[in-house]
Amino acid sequence: MKEYFLDPIQYDTRKSFYKKAVVGTTTDGRTTYLRSYDTIVAEIDNINDTVTVNGWYSQTTARHINEFLSQYGFKTLNKKQMKNEYLFPMDKSGNTVETNRPEPPPQYTQPKEPIDAYDVFAV
Repeated sequence: MKEYFLDPIQYDTRKSFYKKAVVGTTTDGRTTYLRSYDTIVAEIDNINDTVTVNGWYSQTTARHINEFLSQYGFKTLNKKQMKNEYLFPMDKSGNTVETNRPEPPPQYTQPKEPIDAYDVFAV
């Protein structure tokens, strides 16, 4: 597996992502993925030239995702699109693509809705 740190060179204006975003390719070369912190958040199927974004996590991770998409020639997304529409493979034009792709392994499944800190500490 080959991995490297994602640098903001096209989409984001920050100088660095401080080694929090890692891009890797599986050993068979079929999939290129983005790991933000310790979570796989987006995957490119190199055979079908499609991308799957695994949901919306945080503003910082959204910047990582959009930089990844931009560098690989895909359209960038807003929060609503990440939450609702991009859980299915999309082509570079942003159209949903029907594939015979098998179900993702458990570590790639859609995360549960994040806990709102204000709900936890509400009086």
